[in-house]
Amino acid sequence: MATELQVGMDKSTFMYISEQIRPYVQRENTRMREAFSPEIRIGITIYKLATCASFREISNQFGMARLTACEIFHEVCRQIELVLMPKFIRVPEGQELLDNVDKFKMKKGFPQVAGAIDGTHIKIFAPQKDAQDNFNHKWSFSVVLQALVDADVKFMNTFVGMPGSVHDARVFNLSALSKKLQEHTLFTPNNVIEIEGSAVPLLILGDAAYPLLPNLIRPFIGRGCLNRSERMFNYKHSATRMTVQKAFGRLKGR
Repeated sequence: MATELQVGMDKSTFMYISEQIRPYVQRENTRMREAFSPEIRIGITIYKLATCASFREISNQFGMARLTACEIFHEVCRQIELVLMPKFIRVPEGQELLDNVDKFKMKKGFPQVAGAIDGTHIKIFAPQKDAQDNFNHKWSFSVVLQALVDADVKFMNTFVGMPGSVHDARVFNLSALSKKLQEHTLFTPNNVIEIEGSAVPLLILGDAAYPLLPNLIRPFIGRGCLNRSERMFNYKHSATRMTVQKAFGRLKGR
């Protein structure tokens, strides 16, 4: 299949995706025409995602109308999100969550860390409507991807689609992750330990753009006026939080 050659996806991965979402994308033949198989539908979607090809190119490549290619693409993407995403992009629970906390602590000794959060800009073509909303501080058009990442550099939660001009703190406040974090329903169990007389719940680490919350910790602000302990805190905070930057690097590298 052309998709495998263009994308570099191995056959076993392609077949796994096909098996998982086949019941949701399979269509019956009609008197007028034969329906495209689930493999063709998934192949079209992966090809589009990997190459950013136009629907005109896809229609020529796979022998179908542009409107049909567009409908198939959005349909399969929707099923990937509904069926596959919850299996791979999820917040761990139980012992898996506690193991994740231990892995974070092993990096630089930062206790109670369950995840690292940040936002990144995903470049897009300028929209025809309200393009200025998507114009970011890097002088390009984008949407914002907010991600929570575990100690193994895997995505646990994502929130994507806000215009590139929106600040990370605003994106966070609008996300479902913010509500779960403030309601203490994000982590199960949410173990609390005592550190120097203070009860410390499970935490996520964010940069200075994020609000300071009881379970969202950002670095001290003001490089020139920080004492030694605060500078050491910032160093360990940054080194531990680096997992989210690595995750974005891998994502964009692919």
